[in-house]
Amino acid sequence: MLPAYLSKNKQIINTCMLVGALVGGGHLHPLVDSLLFYLIIFGVALFSFARNAFLNVMLVASSLSYALAWFKGFHDVDFNLMFCISGLLCLIYGISSTVRFVLTSKEVSKAEIFALVNCYLTMGFFWALLYTLVEGVHPGSFTLPIQLDRIMDGMIYFSFATMTTVGYGDMAPRTLLAQRLAITQAIFGQFYFALVVAYLINRLFQEKRDVSE
Repeated sequence: MLPAYLSKNKQIINTCMLVGALVGGGHLHPLVDSLLFYLIIFGVALFSFARNAFLNVMLVASSLSYALAWFKGFHDVDFNLMFCISGLLCLIYGISSTVRFVLTSKEVSKAEIFALVNCYLTMGFFWALLYTLVEGVHPGSFTLPIQLDRIMDGMIYFSFATMTTVGYGDMAPRTLLAQRLAITQAIFGQFYFALVVAYLINRLFQEKRDVSE
């Protein structure tokens, strides 16, 4: 069990960790950066702990996958496959737990607002790992004006640029699969905030109606 203070503010802590991973990454050795990134998303998953056996098994599998990726990293620089799998499992855990928290929340609170922000950030990282995985399996799926050992940093940049529909054009999908993934993310980015605003307004009206009754 988490201490009362941490339990009450875990969504805010998750936001700080995710923003830290987004802004502060890419400055250290790639292996160290990958370790810090994984520790952050693993921490987010732990703070979003769900009483669900399947999800908890998924989190354990994520840890084992990353341990194998880290061990391989000392012998082979290209360990993107296992790293992506471990990260994706961790992010699925965090996203599903956060969505469950929002849907079961009884009021529009500060924690719920931060949970919606966390869902957006984790989805951005989720797509970044998907892009990294696609590029690792099918090299040349993206134009990459970056060093290969920094591919994850480039994909994080591309992911959030796509999700916000900025589209600077310095990175672009080249294969059909990569293009379809980018289109899907762009659609998600356009609709997310509209759905969030509609959801919050509906919840606020519902709360006022319950109070008046």
